[in-house]
Amino acid sequence: MTLDDGFRVSPLWTFSVRHYAKPGVKEACLALQDDTGLDVNVALACLWHERQGGTPLSGEDIERLLEAVRPAQQRVEGIRPLRRDAQHAAETEALYRTLKRAELLAENLLQLALYEALRSLPHGDAGDGRASLQAYATQQRKTLPPGEVEAFAVE
Repeated sequence: MTLDDGFRVSPLWTFSVRHYAKPGVKEACLALQDDTGLDVNVALACLWHERQGGTPLSGEDIERLLEAVRPAQQRVEGIRPLRRDAQHAAETEALYRTLKRAELLAENLLQLALYEALRSLPHGDAGDGRASLQAYATQQRKTLPPGEVEAFAVE
């Protein structure tokens, strides 16, 4: 489904928008991204996958998932530094807004790719997403700060 503003809606996107709006989650997402370098979109996909009854992801699952979405992830990573640079220059407000929207659209496409890649994985009993999130961190050789995980994975 495509919205008038260019965003494509998937169950993962709907979950992410709702989850991000919960108290403290935005801050936890930024902390998770800044403190660990993990991709928040992938972390949100880990939560969503298990909460929808997806079997917790293994390190191998994470590797295959990241490989499948690498082109979409690179688009986001290409826009993000430009937006950050424009954010700090007062005379570039219009450019900042445009780049912020472009980054969000690129994240939307990344989440669509994540959704498509996760659809084929096995399902079972729903979990809270922490096992898949931990597998993602371990695969990336990162340590998850417990407080950030709790704030990020709030139900």
